Amino acid sequence: MAQSEATDLTTIATFTSGVEAAIAQQALAAAGIEAYVHGDAMATTMWHLGVALGGVKLQVAAVDAAEALALLEKARAGSFADDALGEDDEEDGESETALAASAQDDAVHRALKAAIFGLLFPPLTFYAGWLLLEMRSSDATLSAKNRRHLSVAAMLVLIAIGWYLFCLAVFVQSFSEPNCIW
Repeated sequence: MAQSEATDLTTIATFTSGVEAAIAQQALAAAGIEAYVHGDAMATTMWHLGVALGGVKLQVAAVDAAEALALLEKARAGSFADDALGEDDEEDGESETALAASAQDDAVHRALKAAIFGLLFPPLTFYAGWLLLEMRSSDATLSAKNRRHLSVAAMLVLIAIGWYLFCLAVFVQSFSEPNCIW
């Protein structure tokens, strides 16, 4: 009888996607609670029927249900991540610095991509220019690689804007000529 109680599974949460259920399963596994995801294959292959079929269920042993629910609530509240980082102020400062550096790296890469694609699609050139102006006003220090990417993006933006202005001048001049066919 005790063996059957240990193997009885209880559904503690229902999700709309298998990814959400897998994240919750991993959070429980990190706390030492074995959890099972049920229905994720059906929800993935027939996503339009996922809710009608009951969604993706997260199941744990009946004896672990209360602890698992408490851990999931803690994770949903966001305090789960705080416990993983610790209470040390130095770690918080380092993580904030790392997040700021990561955001700056992302902005540099976005500016470079927008500058490259802006050669074909003009609004992206202006978006890249706006990102470059934002980077200019920030006080973040960039790596040598990101500084090179930033200068390449700036050169591409200047070349593209010069080209667009030249095309605009030719277009305007074509209207001012007396022999215009228009």
